[in-house]
Parts: sequence; C-alpha cells; structure tokens
Amino acid sequence: MVQSIRREPEAFPLRLEHLTKVSSGITGLDRITGGGLPAGRLLALSGGPGCGKSILSLQILANRLRLHGEIGVYITFEETRQKIRQNLAAFDWGPEEADWERLQIHQATGARMDALSLLSMATEAMHTHKARNIVFDGLDVFLDSLPGEQTERQEIQRIADWIANRAGLGIVTVKGRGALDRELSREVALQYASDCVIALDSRPSGNIVSRSLRVVKYRGSDFHSDIFPLVITNRGLEVIGNPPARHHFITPETQVSSGVPGLDRLLGGGYLSGSCILVSGAPGTGKSSLATSLIDESCRRGERVLFASFANQVVANMRSIGQNLEDHREAGLLQILSLRFPRRPEEQFLAVSQQLDSFQPSILVIDPLSALQAAHYPFAGMITETLLDQAQAAGITTLCTLQANDDGPDAHGIESLADTWIELSQEQQAAGRRRRLRIVKSRGMAHGEASYPFSLGAGGLRVQTEV
Repeated sequence: MVQSIRREPEAFPLRLEHLTKVSSGITGLDRITGGGLPAGRLLALSGGPGCGKSILSLQILANRLRLHGEIGVYITFEETRQKIRQNLAAFDWGPEEADWERLQIHQATGARMDALSLLSMATEAMHTHKARNIVFDGLDVFLDSLPGEQTERQEIQRIADWIANRAGLGIVTVKGRGALDRELSREVALQYASDCVIALDSRPSGNIVSRSLRVVKYRGSDFHSDIFPLVITNRGLEVIGNPPARHHFITPETQVSSGVPGLDRLLGGGYLSGSCILVSGAPGTGKSSLATSLIDESCRRGERVLFASFANQVVANMRSIGQNLEDHREAGLLQILSLRFPRRPEEQFLAVSQQLDSFQPSILVIDPLSALQAAHYPFAGMITETLLDQAQAAGITTLCTLQANDDGPDAHGIESLADTWIELSQEQQAAGRRRRLRIVKSRGMAHGEASYPFSLGAGGLRVQTEV
C-alpha cells in the first residue's frame, strides 16, 4: 500500500507551444500517430476490460527503457506489483532482472487520496529514480473515490497540468464509456483535458476475440483516425497500421521465370522481378500448381522462397507434377509457413510479415490469399495492401492465388494492386476437363488477350501458346 503523502508538488511553467513526439517502440502505432506520442502532454488510453490498455502502457515504458535508457514510473490503482511483474515476464520485451529497478512499479491500491497527494507521491518517485516517463494505470478507480463530478473534473485537469511541460511521456489508462451519467461526464472531461486520446476495443466474433485501436484526437498533429486491428502476442501489442507513404516504387527491370516455359513466352521472359502477381480461378483450375512452379524454379536458381500455405499436404500433392519441394526445404531455400490452424486474419498477417523480416526471401507465395481475407472481416483490404506494400518495398516478387466464385474473384481491391493478373478457368468436354489460361493484365509488358489451353502432368505445367 502507498501512504497518502501531503506534499506540495513541484511547480511547472505553462504548456509548451510546440509539440514534441517520442517513439512508442511500436511501429504500427507510431505510423498512425504521425511519428509517435506527445511528450509533456496528457495521453489517455481508454477501453473496456481485456482490450490491452495496461499492456500497451507497460510496453511503451519498457520500450523507452530498453531502446533509449529512459527510466519509467508505473503507478497502479488495481493490480499488485507482483502480479504486474508476472504479467510482464510473459512478453519478449519484459525487463531483465537488472532492469526491474529501473522500471518502477508503485501500488496505490486501497489508498484514499486526492490529486495533490497522488502527484506528490509521483513527483517524489520520479525525482528519486530520475525517471522520465510515467503511467497512471486504472485512473478511473482513483476518480471513483472522489466526492463528485466537479471535484473529478478539477483533479483530471490538475493531473494534466502536472504532466504539462515534462520532457517525457505522461499516460493515464481509464475504462471506456459506461452507462452511468458520471462515467459519461468523466469521458467528456478527460477528452477535453487530454492532448491525445487512444481508444482500444475488444469484441467477440464467434469463438474468437478481435481487438482494435483508434486515435480519437491528437492536438497539434496529423493522425490516421480510422480503426486499426491489433494483436497481443508474446511480442506484446502489435498494431497493423497503414503502409508508410512512399512517393515512388522501384521500377523492375529484370524478369524471373514462372517455371512454365509457355507462360514465360507469353510474358516475354517471365514475371517482372519485385512485382505482384495475382492468379485467380475456381477450385481445381491449377492455381496452386502454377504457384509452386514459381517456387520450384526459384529454388533451383538458389533463391529463397517463403511459401504461406493454407493448403493440406501441398508438398506431397506437388510430386504428381514433378516438383519435389521437400528437397528445397531441406536445402534451406524454402520455408513453408502453414496457416491452416485457426487464426484471426491479423495474426496470419503478422506471421507472414515477421517471416519476411527474419527469412528475407526473394519470392513470396500466398496460397490462397482468399483464406487470409475472412468473410465479413472489415480489415481485409487494409492488411492485404500493407503486406503487399511491405513485400514490394523490399523488392520481393510476390505471387498470390485467389479463389474465384460465380461473380469473379473476391479480391478486396487486390486486382488493382497486382502488376500481373492471370485468370485460370476450366470447362468440361466430352474428352474430359480442359483448362485455359488468360493474362488479364501485365503492367509494362506486352501480352495477348487470348485464352490459352494448358495442362498438368508428371512433367509439370504446359501452356499451348499457339491459339
């Protein structure tokens, strides 16, 4: 327990006119806040239970300590110091033993105090430990102990004034909107007093829970006000933000073989290196076979390939067309990322994104992309664009397969992002099933608009280029 200390907090000058931003250490969050969080101004994190407020605030403190050597003070009104240490230990960014004393955790549970005594305690803790950043976690518990709404508004403003002009971060976490009049009044007061408000949400969808984040306001700064998905993993809270704005893309000048000689001829030598290729078609038209042809050919050239697969027994299936993917995997050239087990689309995105960073392939194949884009998932287009942008920025040649229905491919706009779009179809004839291939578009390359027969056999894929 923390004793109520009646000590006048140090005086602070008026708020600075300029805005200083500091990195949160979370790439997606820094991106949507236009470069980071406000220093010397009140930052409020709001949301219901389980949405990640406490984790986010602790992660920011830990990142500032780990990456910049800044000591932080964490004052909690709900959980014990021991429980918080246990929670932190579950994450990769949890402090090492030597750093625990540099991340100061203070309990204010059960203590009845006003803002003056609370800030006196905070001032003493920051002065003693030469801390730069501070978090008041569960501030609503403290506010509930105050006698009325007017006092509550005054104390919120007192805390905001105390944080003003401090060189580091000042963060409070509070529960989201409630049904009581006082809770609604508190939200309004906090909105006015805070320079930056970030709302976190957690909602069940079937048997999974989806989390999201939105920057509600940010005084003096541009920011993205859309709702963004977030995921809590062993790496902590990760925000999937918009891809960074880039004024130009590298124009590909070389080509890579598709692994299908007839298709290479139609494309004038193969796919453009670093481009995005979309292969669409109904089930059984040969999408996966066309995708693994690129994998097989690229590995034979000694290139690294990341294969994000939702299919079952894909390695065994491809032996029927002469492709031994297991040899490439054993040689360390092919990494197969199986995404068959239940995951939210944002978790699947992160799994692929992290492997792009660690494995650094030349080729990325996602088969099928439609599995990444769950039905009715509101962020499908955004996470697809972000992933493709990440690959293109790294110069990675990316091939995605997409299942088509009667109305065409459910592409979520990827058809406009793709540089080359190949459409596969099939028709049943008396002699059997006949497959056909058509190049819908291929930017920067001459190509015909005809539909060409192609077949699958022990020797691989063959495209009949004479119509």
